Amino acid sequence: MTGSEIAAAAAVGKAAAAASKKALDEDPSEKAMLREIGRETPAAKRAAEAHMERVAIRQELRLKLWTPLVKILGIRSDYFTDQFPQEISDRVEHIPDEALVSPRPSLVLPAMQGLAYSLDEPELKEMYLNLLATASDGRRQDDAHPSFAEIIKQLSPAEASLLAIVLAWPQLPIIAVRRAFSDPEGYETMQSHVLDWTDRATGAPKEEPLAAMYVDNWIRLGLIRASYSQFLTNDAHYAWVESRPEVLRAKAEIESDPRPGITLDTAKGMVTRTSFGERFGAAALPTSGDRPNLGLAEDE
Repeated sequence: MTGSEIAAAAAVGKAAAAASKKALDEDPSEKAMLREIGRETPAAKRAAEAHMERVAIRQELRLKLWTPLVKILGIRSDYFTDQFPQEISDRVEHIPDEALVSPRPSLVLPAMQGLAYSLDEPELKEMYLNLLATASDGRRQDDAHPSFAEIIKQLSPAEASLLAIVLAWPQLPIIAVRRAFSDPEGYETMQSHVLDWTDRATGAPKEEPLAAMYVDNWIRLGLIRASYSQFLTNDAHYAWVESRPEVLRAKAEIESDPRPGITLDTAKGMVTRTSFGERFGAAALPTSGDRPNLGLAEDE
């Protein structure tokens, strides 16, 4: 930080008390209700006062932690002034006051920059906010690796949604669709990295045209590994293969090929979530929502 930036942060700290008062004034109905309850019994009064103090502390925290960074980065002040404080507060609400900490600059600065450029991409915006919340929790701060913000920058919105599904599982079945030759012996890959993507509403098989590229990207980022020399031993985990659109299309193409000795081969493999990928998922991905099993049999 430069001298002017430090001075700005100090000024923000001095203004925190005034901001705390403003936090209570922003919701006069809640304040009136708490005071009315407080008249009932001394215990209720103490509870109401404790609640108001907690609200004030939250507002003070928001101001101290985030306002200087917004000023330093010079990013879109309308969002970071009007919406960001509430959105980040919602995500740290479950963190005890004593565990709330200032995020480390090595993570928060690139994360805030990435967030500023992702305001119109809800999937990526959600990941940045989750990452910032993890970095604000002293109990989990080490889980927020500085590289995670850079990883989010290298994902597309559609890719982020699929990644959340894949990283929910330690291992998943995967196949490669191949055209096999008998003379000379060999094969040609027709479709790589086929997972059992399904329609969320109907459960029917659904193609994801860019999924193979996404898988290659996740491998490159160190989030997963994919192997076709290893596979899950339970054949039930590959029961979905014959009904995949990619397989049916390849089968029709091979059947129409006049050359002799050509057959369809669906090479079984497996996707394995890395330790790095598991930590990334815990720090940045949503913790709730539908998690399709992508072909895993029910006993997994």
